Amino acid sequence: MKKLVVSTVAGVISLLIGTQSSQALTILGASSVSTNMGEGFGPVSNIINQSGLSAGYTNGEDLNTYLATNPTHTNFFSGFEWYSDQPITSGNVDFDLGSVFSVANVIIWNEEFQGVNQFRIITASLPDFSDSVDQGLFIAPNNPDGFSYGASPFTFSSSSARYVRLAILTSYNDLEINTAALGEVAFGVDLQAVPFEFSPALGIAILGVAGLAKKILKTKAKINK
Repeated sequence: MKKLVVSTVAGVISLLIGTQSSQALTILGASSVSTNMGEGFGPVSNIINQSGLSAGYTNGEDLNTYLATNPTHTNFFSGFEWYSDQPITSGNVDFDLGSVFSVANVIIWNEEFQGVNQFRIITASLPDFSDSVDQGLFIAPNNPDGFSYGASPFTFSSSSARYVRLAILTSYNDLEINTAALGEVAFGVDLQAVPFEFSPALGIAILGVAGLAKKILKTKAKINK
């Protein structure tokens, strides 16, 4: 009987958690962005408003299909790009996705004049990043000056997160202006994967199912006597 109860509880947990979805990633823009690096030329909001893209995207559309169109970003900075304050070339750019998603990809259009070089991707479900997960060190491409530039996807193990941080370590600083710059940033998420979070209410529900299974077993035992 105990084995059956344990099996029942395990089955309920399995149903509630579900399996990792194998669905293709969809593209998602952040709902807001902030930085501790200043806004030397252009507000940091320029990197989430799709300004400057040759072709915009719609939240929820297939990521690979969108990237296959080779969307580029204009090299004109005024009204389209973000530059940090001088002489700041490292710091954090934090994105709020608006809700918890299964995040597995960050897509960056790296500014071609003062673009980001080395950076870390950090994900979290809390705004203070106290539960952060370091997704690793990445290097953005040094795009040629004076030309529109393409998207660079950076992939990592999927993580349930609402907040994503680009911890910028260095920038290319082609003309030693000593700033860091970005054109646009978006995210690849799996909308079919529902992040699982244990809660007291869920625990009570599981215990309730276990209790029901135990009662059923007792009833069957009495009938069979």
